[in-house]
Amino acid sequence: NIRQLSDGERSMIALVFDLTRRLAQANPKLDNPLRDGKAVVLIDELDLHLHPRWQRTVAEKLTTIFPNCQFIATTHSPQIVGEVPPDNIILIENGTTIRPDQSLGMDSNWILRFLMGGEERDQDTKQRLQQIEQMIEDDEYCPKLLEIVLAMKGHTEHVQGQLLESHLKTCASKNLGTAKEEQFIDELVKVIGLSTR
Repeated sequence: NIRQLSDGERSMIALVFDLTRRLAQANPKLDNPLRDGKAVVLIDELDLHLHPRWQRTVAEKLTTIFPNCQFIATTHSPQIVGEVPPDNIILIENGTTIRPDQSLGMDSNWILRFLMGGEERDQDTKQRLQQIEQMIEDDEYCPKLLEIVLAMKGHTEHVQGQLLESHLKTCASKNLGTAKEEQFIDELVKVIGLSTR
C-alpha cells in the first residue's frame, strides 16, 4: 500500500513516474524515452522529506535513470552537496552567486560550516569544547576540564568521546605520558562512563 510509504519515498516515486510519463509523451517515437529522452528538469528542494541516506544518493540515481536529462535543483542539504562536483554547484547568498572550490567527497559538517555558513554543534557545546581545547593547550586541564566535562554529562557519548580523543591526541603530541596525566584520564573515563579502548 503506497500510503504506508514515507513522504520521501512517495515524493520520489511521484517524481520518477511524472518524469517518465512526460518523457514518453514528448518522445513517442523513441524506443526507450527514459534513456534517450532529453529534458531540463527543475526541482525545488530536492532533499525535501528524504532520509539523509537517500539524500546522499538521490542526485546520482536520477542522473543514472534519466541520463539525457539536465537536472537543476535547489537544496539545503549538505548530504546532497557532498555528492555533487563543485563545477555543478552554484551557491546563492544575498543575490550573489558563488562557485565552491570543493564539495564532492567532503563531509556534511565541513559543507555545513564552510559552504552553507552553519554550525555543526549548538553554541553551548561549541563554547565548552573551545574552553577545553584552550585548557589542554595551556596545560590547565586537570580540575577545570573535569568540571566542564561533568557539566556536559547530558550531552551525547559521541561528544564526550571526542573530548577524550582530542585530549589523548594532545597528550601524545606533547609526549605527556606522565603518571599525573594517566590518572587524570582514568578519572575522566570513570566520570563520564566511557571506555577509551
